Amino acid sequence: MIALLNGGTLSTLQAGLAYLSEMIDVSVEYEYAGENISKETVYDKLTPRSILKTTAYTYNQEGLLETETVNKAGITVIKAFFYNLDGNLTSVDITKMEG
Repeated sequence: MIALLNGGTLSTLQAGLAYLSEMIDVSVEYEYAGENISKETVYDKLTPRSILKTTAYTYNQEGLLETETVNKAGITVIKAFFYNLDGNLTSVDITKMEG
């Protein structure tokens, strides 16, 4: 959902809604670094402390999202965000790693 806050597209919104529809019987916990979310952990409420997904965030000196690292079902996806001098998002590199 952070992509939506950074000017995401309708497809981002649709993907987010599809993801939320799968998220029944879960608990979500957040950790913070200053004012920014540094980690989100999604747990299965039906299996105590069973982690379904983790997402870690890093931020640059200006407080803009720098990386988003998602771990789910043995797959890690790392998104690196790049900005112009005005702080506008210009590109995103996505890397997928399995195992």
